Amino acid sequence: MIAEDRIEARIIIAEDSTGLRKFLISELKDFGIVTIGEASNGRELLHELLTKTPDLILLDLRMPLMSGKEAFEIIRNKYPDLKIAILSSYKDETLIVNYIERGAKAFLPKYFITQPFRLANAILDVKEYGHYIDNFPTEALKYTDRETEIIPMIISEKTNKEIASELNTGYKVISKHKRNILKKTKSKTLNGFIRSALKKGLQFLVKKSQKVS
Repeated sequence: MIAEDRIEARIIIAEDSTGLRKFLISELKDFGIVTIGEASNGRELLHELLTKTPDLILLDLRMPLMSGKEAFEIIRNKYPDLKIAILSSYKDETLIVNYIERGAKAFLPKYFITQPFRLANAILDVKEYGHYIDNFPTEALKYTDRETEIIPMIISEKTNKEIASELNTGYKVISKHKRNILKKTKSKTLNGFIRSALKKGLQFLVKKSQKVS
């Protein structure tokens, strides 16, 4: 049992392999990540959510009876604030971008299972920063310090007024920064910004003290 003050995150793991679930539960515990529920398919996951509220769901897309894809849609509609990190062997960029645009907070490659440190780090980044993407080119886009502060808020769908209030600055100032950010990626919309950012790396979504190398 992990002491309450050492718990960094509470998660539910939805993965059809019992062996992998047990392995992940054991390994992630070393990083203060406690598994409060587990499911072998989408139906079991939805049942778990009736009585449990995790910080994050680690979701496999390929599962029997009800796939992770089906469960994802239901959860996004029923629990819109619940963070979902997808763990998948899919590598198609169009598919990955699609899930990010529809609300997934991370799309983690399946080989992360063999690298518990990286998986744990990704989970904790999603909890703290609200987003994590890996397995893309690591060349970062060039942003100012203020833009680096604003970007995670844009990704979190905060309005310009909400961002201005949080940073104690003017609405028009935030609007200008946002225009500059979108201009740098040649994007006209948030979805376009996400697509461009995915292609060039999302290093700016985590703090400079990022733990993943």
